[in-house]
Amino acid sequence: MIENPLPVSIISGFLGSGKTTLLKRILASSKNASRIAVIENELGDIPIDDLILAEFAPARMDTVLGRTCCETRGTFIKTLREILKSRDSLDKLVIESTGVAHPGMLANAILGDPELSQKMKLDGIITIVDSANFISHLDGDGHAREQVAFADSIIINKCDIADETKIQQVENIIQEINPSANCVRTSYADTNLSNLLELGGLDIKKIAGRIGGCASICSGHHSHSHDISTVAIRTNEAYAFLSLKEWLEDYIAKHRDDIYRAKGVLWLANVDKQIVFQGVHDNFYLDVGEDWGENERINSLIFIGVNLNEKEIRDGLKKCVY
Repeated sequence: MIENPLPVSIISGFLGSGKTTLLKRILASSKNASRIAVIENELGDIPIDDLILAEFAPARMDTVLGRTCCETRGTFIKTLREILKSRDSLDKLVIESTGVAHPGMLANAILGDPELSQKMKLDGIITIVDSANFISHLDGDGHAREQVAFADSIIINKCDIADETKIQQVENIIQEINPSANCVRTSYADTNLSNLLELGGLDIKKIAGRIGGCASICSGHHSHSHDISTVAIRTNEAYAFLSLKEWLEDYIAKHRDDIYRAKGVLWLANVDKQIVFQGVHDNFYLDVGEDWGENERINSLIFIGVNLNEKEIRDGLKKCVY
């Protein structure tokens, strides 16, 4: 091991659990975010979170599109090596995985590579759990169970919208899967960050045999079927707020069981600020973001789930154009 390896934290968790909110808190609370590098792993073809996180000015922000546990593993490793070139100007790397990534595969990409394992120190995996929806995702195609099993620390988030009985059920399941992980309840991912960023390393041998994943974490190439699909939409026409709000409410209510996650940055007519859109199942939120300024005004949306009809989504959005 080299004398001063770069500490790496992986933020894992199912779609819509609050990973980006947690990452925003980490950057905002840092004494010097300009010395933190960030890798955003996006499932869709259009990066969204880099727009949301830009205001915190991390040292560098790289985006890897697609599942890093599968088809973009090579790109992910190449990005890690590029980041190492800036080691002297960095204090930490934080990786926010896509909501359906297998965290063991991400960890193994670092631990299994001769150069990366010497020059990077995997400080730990932080898994954030959506207390309201975790149970319904547990044995689906998104590795929710694996995300808990490989965690060093687990955040049970959104406790403000889940009742005590549901939260207790989630805690019991987590205890069965990963009794050794530190576990904390939160709302809006608000917790003591010092307990998350110095976890002291990942003992992958301890948990590697506990649960299966896509394939053995020691294997190379692997293939599997993923039923979760993504619809990514990018348009350059402003939407009318009331029309868009009405369509979103209707569409999400109608497809609440199929939509796992929806998010985007919206351009609304007569509004000079970006509008950030976040949705989980039948809950969605609109918030005011940065000024558009001189940036090109566009709409970037991603819907992630099952049985998604891209034509239906595009046709609905066309009716919302101002």
